[in-house]
Amino acid sequence: MEDNLNKNEKLIDNIEINKGNVEHQNELNTDKTSHSSHSHSHSNSHRSHHHGKHSSHHKKKNNSSKKNSLFDKIEKKVGQKRLKIISYSAVLCSFVIICSLYFFEKFSTPDISDIKGSYEENKSGYSEQLDNESSLSVSIPSYWKDMINEKTEVVKTLQTADGKNCVSFVWASDTHIPDNGSARTNNIGILMAAMMNKCDIPFAVLTGDVGTRASYDTETELLRTQESIPVHLAPLWGTDRLLLALGNHEGCYGDSSSYYAKQFSPERLWQLYFRNQALDSRRIFSEDGLYYYIDNVAQKTRFIVLNSNFAGKYSVDGNGNAINNRFATSCYGQEQLNWLANVALDMPKGYGAIIAAHVPPNVTYTVDKSQLIGIINAYCNRTTYSGSYTKGINGWTNNSVNVDFTNAKGEIIAMFSGHVHQDTIDTTTLACPLITIIAAGAEVNFGEAPERTFGTDTETSFDVVTINKKTRTIYCTRVGAGKDRAIKY
Repeated sequence: MEDNLNKNEKLIDNIEINKGNVEHQNELNTDKTSHSSHSHSHSNSHRSHHHGKHSSHHKKKNNSSKKNSLFDKIEKKVGQKRLKIISYSAVLCSFVIICSLYFFEKFSTPDISDIKGSYEENKSGYSEQLDNESSLSVSIPSYWKDMINEKTEVVKTLQTADGKNCVSFVWASDTHIPDNGSARTNNIGILMAAMMNKCDIPFAVLTGDVGTRASYDTETELLRTQESIPVHLAPLWGTDRLLLALGNHEGCYGDSSSYYAKQFSPERLWQLYFRNQALDSRRIFSEDGLYYYIDNVAQKTRFIVLNSNFAGKYSVDGNGNAINNRFATSCYGQEQLNWLANVALDMPKGYGAIIAAHVPPNVTYTVDKSQLIGIINAYCNRTTYSGSYTKGINGWTNNSVNVDFTNAKGEIIAMFSGHVHQDTIDTTTLACPLITIIAAGAEVNFGEAPERTFGTDTETSFDVVTINKKTRTIYCTRVGAGKDRAIKY
């Protein structure tokens, strides 16, 4: 195509040269004719002179018109080809650009915030769980950024004070997802992950009641509610950095006249809440898988996560209702108390234990609280304990404890619980601090819990716990509604 264009351009140049020569020759001929006419005798008539001049002028005009017409045709043809070349090139470039944008959009990797979405966009039918990964990519809502940055500086200062021995974890409780359509926890997974990333924190502890209400009429309603949990807790949910304890709102339903009437079996609770956590092989689970421990080797800390709403064997009547209502009361039971004393508290020298459970043992309806308290205090004091509980219905909560911790090698730093929806510090029930926290979601009318405002940094609440083993101080740095706390142990 370029060769043809070059040939056409050369042709135009030659024609222009010839055109110039012809015009020049015509001018010479005109001058010559005029000179010849002037030298002739004036005997020629005026009419003959005028006729010759007019004829010469008409012939010259016709020749010029023919030449111009030829030039126009050639130039027009060459111009059309040039226009076609430009048009084809523009179309080709547009096609390449469109294809490039399509493939970039189709195959580019989405941000984790796009996968997570928001509760309002995904509340119908969301069931996807994220892969088990340690990396947590997050995008913090703008109205949280100032608080996150401020609390990050506080936590880093506390961590620096104790160097390598300092242990930190993020702690929340009672998210109650969703809260009757008014979820305060839309951003809690993002915010917890942000603090973990900024402060290099390995674990987030969630002490139960991740779901809401125990009064759903059907299993379908309960499962539909459970589908929103991964949305609110993304990107933590399904990763090896979340330590979850069961609460009294997990896996049970029944109408308002008979809360907790129907309950999921231990096998089904494992499938819903712990199978993804078991992808982390560092966890040492109980026989039924509903309580466990995991070590933070670098800081010599053991996290012991208990189930405060399970004891005895699972069984139902002919209507599918639970015979032993494990969720209507708090009970640890014989098997779990044995596991705590003989497995979880069998710690190496120099280790400190963090015990997490949903219901604190200082509430009246923890039926075997004396046995749990006896085990913890005996370990803290390097003594022995014997005790039993024999008032359970059909014997399903009966237990007998006999322990000797005179040669214990570690210590229990504190116990962390939720359930009561209040910030409390109890230093009398246990030989170590018993600490509770306000609800991250649900109602805020318990005790003196602070009010929340949607779309502000008070909409939810959790703590970053930092333990200084040198000064034996537990710092609870509040992110969201509430105040910072410091507790000696």
